[in-house]
Amino acid sequence: MENKNILDKAKEFFSTNKKLAIIIGAVVGAVLVAAIVLAVLLLGGDSGIEKAHELYNAKDYSAALAILNDVETEEAQELRDLAKKGLEQEINDKISNNDIEGAVQLIDECSNYVEADRLMAKAQSSCTHSYTENERNEATCVLDGKIVSACERCGLENTEIIAANGHVIDGDTTIVKEGNCAEEGEAEGKCSVCGETVVVTTEKSGDHTYEEAMTLEATCTKSGVKTLTCTVCGETKTEDVPVTDHDYGYEAVWPGCETDGEKVYECVDCGDSYTETLPAIGHSWLEATCVSAKTCNNCGTTDGAELGHYFGNDGACVRCGTYLHTPDVGDDNGNNDYTPPSDDTSNDGGEDAIQAEYRRHREAVDSITSEYDLLIEIEERSIESTKRNALNRTGQSYLSSAGYYQNKMSSVKSEMDVISQQLAMMKRDTSGVYRLEIARKEKELDALRDEYSNYYILSLAASDIEESEDTINRLERAREVALDEEDDLHRINLAKLGA
Repeated sequence: MENKNILDKAKEFFSTNKKLAIIIGAVVGAVLVAAIVLAVLLLGGDSGIEKAHELYNAKDYSAALAILNDVETEEAQELRDLAKKGLEQEINDKISNNDIEGAVQLIDECSNYVEADRLMAKAQSSCTHSYTENERNEATCVLDGKIVSACERCGLENTEIIAANGHVIDGDTTIVKEGNCAEEGEAEGKCSVCGETVVVTTEKSGDHTYEEAMTLEATCTKSGVKTLTCTVCGETKTEDVPVTDHDYGYEAVWPGCETDGEKVYECVDCGDSYTETLPAIGHSWLEATCVSAKTCNNCGTTDGAELGHYFGNDGACVRCGTYLHTPDVGDDNGNNDYTPPSDDTSNDGGEDAIQAEYRRHREAVDSITSEYDLLIEIEERSIESTKRNALNRTGQSYLSSAGYYQNKMSSVKSEMDVISQQLAMMKRDTSGVYRLEIARKEKELDALRDEYSNYYILSLAASDIEESEDTINRLERAREVALDEEDDLHRINLAKLGA
C-alpha cells in the first residue's frame, strides 16, 4: 500500500512537471543505452553488431545506434544509416500523431544521431502550445519590460516585450525652444511617475511666414501670378492674381439743351473702349417780361414774345412798375382806363355819384391787387422752377448766393489749371513712366470739370432767383404805391363830390 502511494505521488509530480519528466526520462534512457553499449563492448564487435540488428528489428533505433556508434565497419555503417532513417521516421510519426512530448523527448535523447534542430523546429511548429509564464520584468518609464514563457509540451520559449511606459508629465512645463513651421519645439517638465526632469518635443507650428514676390504682373486682360516663400522653412507656393480694372480716360462732347452729348472712354492699357450718352440737359427758361420774351438761360433760345407794359390808372405798368408820363394816352394795347376827376363839384349826382365812386374805387383796388399778385406769383413759380432744374442737374436742393458759387468756380478753376499744367508736362515724356499717373490726373480733372459745371449751373440759378426776388420786392413796393395813389385819388373824388 505504501509503494502504491509513492507511485501515485510520482505520477502527480510528473504530470505537473512534464518538462522535468521529459528530461529525467531522457537521462534514464541515456543511462540504459550506455549500459547496453558497455555490455556490447565487453562481449566483442561481432556480438555488438548482432545485438544492434536485434535492436533495429525491434525498432529500438536509438539503442542500436548507441551500440554502432564506435563500430567502424561497412556493415555497421549500413546498419547505422538504416537506424538513423528509422529513428527520424519514428520522430515524424510521433509528430504526425500529435505526440509532441514523445517526439521532443526522442529528439533530445538522440540529438547525436538526427538533425535535431530541424526536427525540433518541425515538432514545435506542429505543437498546439500551452505556455507557462516563467519570468516577468515590468516596464519602466524608459526601459522595456518582458514576459518569458515556455510551452509545457514542446519546450518552445516565447518572449513578449512590454513597451516602456514613457514619462508622464502632469504639471506645468517650461518652453525651452519654440517650435516653428520647420522644426519641433522643446519643453521641460517633471515626470509624475519617476520624478525625473525630462525634455519633451512640442508640435511644429503650422503657420508659415510668407514673403510675396510678383512673378507675373496682372493686367486688365489677363491674370498674374505671385510666389509666396516662407522666410523660415523656405516652402513656396503660387497664387493667381486677378485681372485689374480697366484704367479709362475719356473725351467728352457736352450735351446741349436739345442735343445729346457723349463721353468716349478708352482704357490706357489695352485700348478697350465704350461710349456713354449724355442726355440733353433741357432748357432752363426765364419767364417773359414786359420787354423780353421767354428765354433759355443756357442757350439763349427764345419762346414767344415779350409781354409788353400794362399801365394802370396811375400811369404805371402793373407788371414792372414802369411809369408812363402821360397816363391819359393808355397802354400799349390802346386801352385807356384813365378818367381824370371832374371839375364839377356840385352834388347833382347826389348819393348815386358817391356810390359810383366807391364802386370804382373797389374795382380799382381789386384790379391793382390781382394784377400785382399775378405778377408776384409768376416770379415765385419761376423761382421754384429754377430750383427744380438746379436739383435735377446737380443733385443739390439747397441754393446759396450767386457770389458763393462764383467763388467756388474760381477755386476749382485754379485747381484745374494746376492739373492741366501737370498733365502737359507728363504727356511730353515719352518713356511711359507717367502712364498711370496721367490716367489718374485725367480722372481728377474730369471730376473737377463736373464740379465746375455744377457750380456754374448753381450760380446761374442763384442769380435768377436773386433777380426774381428783387422783382418780387419791386412789385410789392409798386403795389403799395399804386394802392396809396388810388386811395389819394379816391379821397380827392369824394371831396369833389362833397362827401
